[in-house]
Amino acid sequence: HTPNPKPETRKQFMIVALIFVNFGANIAEAQISYTATAEQIQSFKTLDYVFTGLFCVELLVNMAANWWWPFWAESWNLLDTLIVFISLLSIPLEDIPGVKIVRVLRAFRIVRVFKRLKALRLIVRATVLSIVPVANTFIVLLLATAVFAILGKEMFSEHSPRFFGNFSISFFTMFQCVTGDGWASEVARPMFIEQSNLQNHIDENTYEAAIVEFNGGVAAFFIVFVMTITMVIVNIVLAVLLDEFLKAAEMEKMEQCLEQKENSAHISNRPTSPLEGLLRMLAGYSAEELSQRLQALFRFLDCDRSGSIDYYELSEGLSSLSLSPSVHVSLEDFQDLTQNLSLCNEQQKLTFSLFDTLVRSQLRTFVQKVVQDAIEAGGASG
Repeated sequence: HTPNPKPETRKQFMIVALIFVNFGANIAEAQISYTATAEQIQSFKTLDYVFTGLFCVELLVNMAANWWWPFWAESWNLLDTLIVFISLLSIPLEDIPGVKIVRVLRAFRIVRVFKRLKALRLIVRATVLSIVPVANTFIVLLLATAVFAILGKEMFSEHSPRFFGNFSISFFTMFQCVTGDGWASEVARPMFIEQSNLQNHIDENTYEAAIVEFNGGVAAFFIVFVMTITMVIVNIVLAVLLDEFLKAAEMEKMEQCLEQKENSAHISNRPTSPLEGLLRMLAGYSAEELSQRLQALFRFLDCDRSGSIDYYELSEGLSSLSLSPSVHVSLEDFQDLTQNLSLCNEQQKLTFSLFDTLVRSQLRTFVQKVVQDAIEAGGASG
């Protein structure tokens, strides 16, 4: 006997299916837009009104079920609201010239599926977390490309003005090399011909008389650039993105474990520590798993990658997690947890070893309290 799917699961499946059907209708409308008859255009409009109404009802139900702050505190709900609002706005404005873009934005309804599919939500979360570190790496990439653009302009502007005539042209040439789009066949090798023709006094536009000779300066310039930029810095960007993705996957897994534990938890609901929501999640792990979770959690809290966390990183990081009960560490709580900062280093921060000691101490106290409550509950029932 297979149990029936949970009502919430069925609801999410229906919404996801509805979003994909709506997206398919948008594709079909875009495909036949130039050849559609009046009846077909009206059918697509009616279908769009139906989808807009259904999405509006779903949003209102969600808003009523999570009224007021719990709804607006969820960033995915803000995205849902924006997309539904755009859909409603496009209805009265669809026939007004100049506002066609509002109707086009309805295609972004498919973005709502990210909220309901964990795999897609994980990718979005990892992308958001990687914005700052990847942006820093991109700055390095742009600066390095600009340096080579200046070098190329100074070295080749006289002989190859179509590739290095000024900084803008030179920078675009270097950007083409970064993308790998024909940098050798369309940039470097034509420069061999230009340099050879110039040395042999041949018109550079007379390709029948082109003499191709190897030019070590041109070759060395492009080889160094490709090795430095496309094979090193670009891979650093990918490595940073992968690191943030793995970290996001770890946090998503922790949250899933927490959700599973909440469904079958028998731990007392009485608060025992400012970190109770975190301790509830960690209580069921083995010693090896606990060490891995603590390391992943510390990496998540260490926003500046300094190897230590202060009160603000601990408080903001824990409050951003979906824990039950949610964890909000005040400054007084931080002082109590660290035994009046005696567990902190000289900068009043927690290194991983100090953080590990603090959490394990709180976890032991929490487990002892849970066992005591269980014993008391058993004695009372007996």
